[in-house]
Amino acid sequence: MMVIIQLLKKIQRVKQELDEAKEVVRNNIQLVLQRDERLDALNARADVMEAGAAQFTLNAARLHRNIWWKNFRMIIA
Repeated sequence: MMVIIQLLKKIQRVKQELDEAKEVVRNNIQLVLQRDERLDALNARADVMEAGAAQFTLNAARLHRNIWWKNFRMIIA
């Protein structure tokens, strides 16, 4: 009888440890999903910044060309 009680206690302890491990795994999965969402948002922001940088480069080149032509016209005039 005593052996059965000890076995039942051991089984109960193992079940409790398993439940705790399951909870840790669930929490880790939730954290990974949240991290994935944040990475997606960061990636979208990086894409917007990249497009803005490309537009800035084009505008800067256009401005440089316009200033160059204005200076050229002033030299000729």
